[in-house]
Amino acid sequence: MKKYALSVLTMTMALSSGMVAATGPVGEAQSATANLIFTAPSGIAHDVTPSATLAANTLLYSLTPVATGVVTLSGDVASHPTVAVTFTNGTQNWIHRNSRIITRQGGEETITVRLYETYGDQNTAMSIIDDGIALNQTNPTGTFTYQLQLDGAHTVVAGTYPVHLNAQRWEL
Repeated sequence: MKKYALSVLTMTMALSSGMVAATGPVGEAQSATANLIFTAPSGIAHDVTPSATLAANTLLYSLTPVATGVVTLSGDVASHPTVAVTFTNGTQNWIHRNSRIITRQGGEETITVRLYETYGDQNTAMSIIDDGIALNQTNPTGTFTYQLQLDGAHTVVAGTYPVHLNAQRWEL
């Protein structure tokens, strides 16, 4: 029994002391590097303000502004001087990709509205994209304005016409 116990003890010591096959480097090591760049998060704010002078049951002409939108960027404005503003509700108006048919809340009456750049803004160029517009600044300031206009003449029935819009940085 002593021989058996001594054999087991010897075997256990041999295995735990590393008498198994040795491992190590073979050949030359090759190095690689990576630059991990952490950029400041870019912020975006978006507000839409309805026009104060909207009157129902009167003829409103095409291009009448019904709201003004402002998109403000923070962070690296110069490298991404473009924003997109798009509709997220309404029915696509196939005549203009930047317009939507909006139904009165609780009714069947509709108006057609379109997104458009603010008149007279020499710093911003507009491109029409699916469901909205892209605004690109030649001299990036980080503040973009746009208009929501009637698309065609309307005699609007009194009520609320909800318009849902998204704004985000955009790559042209």
